Amino acid sequence: CVGEMWSKSNKKGDVLGVGSRVSRVEWYTHQTRYESTPYLAFGTENSLSLLLYQPEAGQMIEDPSQPEEQFTEVAVYQHAGRVNDLKFVNLGEKFKIATASSKGSVSLFDLQESELKPETLFEGSHAEINALAVQNESKTIAFGDSYGQLTVHDLKSNTTKTASNVDQINALTFLHKHSQRNDLAVGGSTGVTIYSDHPRPVQHLRGPKHGTANYGVHSLDVHANGHVIIGGCEDGSILLWDIRFPDTLLGHISIHSACVWQLQFHPLLSDKIFSCSEDGNMLIFDTNPHGIISDFRLRPDSVTVPLLKRTDEALVINTFSFRRESSCLVTGGDAQELRVLYLP
Repeated sequence: CVGEMWSKSNKKGDVLGVGSRVSRVEWYTHQTRYESTPYLAFGTENSLSLLLYQPEAGQMIEDPSQPEEQFTEVAVYQHAGRVNDLKFVNLGEKFKIATASSKGSVSLFDLQESELKPETLFEGSHAEINALAVQNESKTIAFGDSYGQLTVHDLKSNTTKTASNVDQINALTFLHKHSQRNDLAVGGSTGVTIYSDHPRPVQHLRGPKHGTANYGVHSLDVHANGHVIIGGCEDGSILLWDIRFPDTLLGHISIHSACVWQLQFHPLLSDKIFSCSEDGNMLIFDTNPHGIISDFRLRPDSVTVPLLKRTDEALVINTFSFRRESSCLVTGGDAQELRVLYLP
């Protein structure tokens, strides 16, 4: 229940104590013919939690001073290992939650009568499953492990295809998020490789020319146009490519001082990039400050807003997620809390 879950010691209304390190968080709005229901899921070292977002009746503007009245705990499941990644799977009238485990398994969770019922999709790997991606149009799940195996599973036909990457897989994203195509960008310790939907590697994106030290890609996102890709690296830098020109690096900015664990294009303002890092900072970048169509660049003056700066309380920021329908996002990290941010 909410009273037991949220820490009562926090003075700030936008900080929700959860009692454990948060490894991944994800917003999702489930839409049916009759209603729209917003959920928030988050994973920790050994649990998966699902919350229902419920502003007070008649409340037109979300009130950041009353988070405990807006979130209701729906279900908690004791997860086998750390939740390294999680995604919602849209199945029409129903949804499931896919999780990647540090113990080498991928599970699908179904919400049934206020309980999360697990179904093991994959297990037996001796390596951690570091990343997964969901293509809701084709009902396809892709996941990759620390040994470099890429697995693509078709939920409709219950068939699986695999491929071996050249190195460990840290991050995955489908290139076409609203399409039946299943092309993937795969991030690892030597950069980013593009896979066709077979899956097989078709191109490698060139990294910085000054060397490859710490050039390990740990986070990825793709622009809505399907060909501009951003990657967050182990050394704190952020890279930007256009896959139509794989030998050209469009942007390379070293702004964080530690690994960039997650970064995303804003779902509505797609020229804005948000990033969070092990250095405890969260930044916003403007890839197109001059308003030129298709002029995506990363420059030192691209940083427009330090959204969160490291404090004694903030520590490492591992993850964040946008609520697409509003100017709201949630972050999670080593401080054992969820932080709700309302953007201007």
